[in-house]
Amino acid sequence: MKHTPLLECIATSLFDAQAIERAGADRVELVSALPMGGISPSAGLIQSVIDTLNIPVAVMLRPNHLPFYYRPEDLDEMRRDALLFQSLGVRHVVLGILDEQGVADTEKMEQILDGTDFTVTFHRALDTSKDVARSLERINACARITHILTSLGQGHVLDNLDRLPWYMAQARPTLILGSGITRHNVSMLYRHAMRYGADIHVGTGIRHKKAQDPVDPFEIALLKEAMEHKPHE
Repeated sequence: MKHTPLLECIATSLFDAQAIERAGADRVELVSALPMGGISPSAGLIQSVIDTLNIPVAVMLRPNHLPFYYRPEDLDEMRRDALLFQSLGVRHVVLGILDEQGVADTEKMEQILDGTDFTVTFHRALDTSKDVARSLERINACARITHILTSLGQGHVLDNLDRLPWYMAQARPTLILGSGITRHNVSMLYRHAMRYGADIHVGTGIRHKKAQDPVDPFEIALLKEAMEHKPHE
């Protein structure tokens, strides 16, 4: 049975989230400060989106836009946010932490999430890891990590598709492929995602490549239409 890739879109406001749901996307990733790569959204925004949407919402848990090796005070902030998110009804968070060697630090992640029942998307911190294979070993061993958001390395995912078979062989969680995706190129990615059991992630591609702008519902609809075009093998 063929996998049908799910479409995940970034929202930075309730307007974005509602537009994404109406256009037929399957999941929202909720962030603030998208031009800086996305950081934790406010409690008010989280509550508004969770109370309004029917599709799943994944919430970014990231204290700042700095690299993914965090200081103790950053980890403390993330811990406090995790407990707050739990109280708001969040079910799934998006985060990534690297250790001093540039390898996924799932031990610190578990310390931050201790006492919560979150499932996790390990985000594109993986794409900056100095040892992706070792990072994937740690990620695979962490049961609460269900997804990995990745561009399969540096740059845009479409430039790295030759690496997809290796990632699929190495990774237990479902891959979510993103970076540089628009309605003009999503058909090519969809074909690979369908073959390898991955999902698709879009951020600036539904904002005319302007991260500071709200989503364009028409762009989401066109992107979804392109995905449903039944590409040939």
